[in-house]
Amino acid sequence: MSLLGIDVGTTGAKAIVLSEEGKLLASVRREYNIVRPQPGWAELDSSAIWRQLEDMIREAAAETAADPVVALSVSSMGEAFTPVSRDRTILGNCMLGFDSRGAETTERLARLDPVTFFERSGSLASPLYGGQKNHLAP
Repeated sequence: MSLLGIDVGTTGAKAIVLSEEGKLLASVRREYNIVRPQPGWAELDSSAIWRQLEDMIREAAAETAADPVVALSVSSMGEAFTPVSRDRTILGNCMLGFDSRGAETTERLARLDPVTFFERSGSLASPLYGGQKNHLAP
């Protein structure tokens, strides 16, 4: 029995497989580039990264076939999001937290009472957060 950990980051993804005792059984890494279709925009190609993640999982699982993976944990970059349909079809690229497209909405939200805004949204009025960008997704 082994455990799979996946970390999806801004410039690459890593997967490791550990035995129950914590021994490293497999390690896989893929790198990718930030897409900048316009000034201030920062995206990742969600479909390409999804395919890379599938390949990484297959590769890591193949390396540990004698000690099959029974659980996994995934971490990913905060405040990035990929728009998906109800049936989980990827609709567009992943907008990164430092993508500047939420600035205009943030300016309007910053005029609201910050305590009330936080109580209702759970976040601050900042272009970092996806809520200020979600109307911009394709």
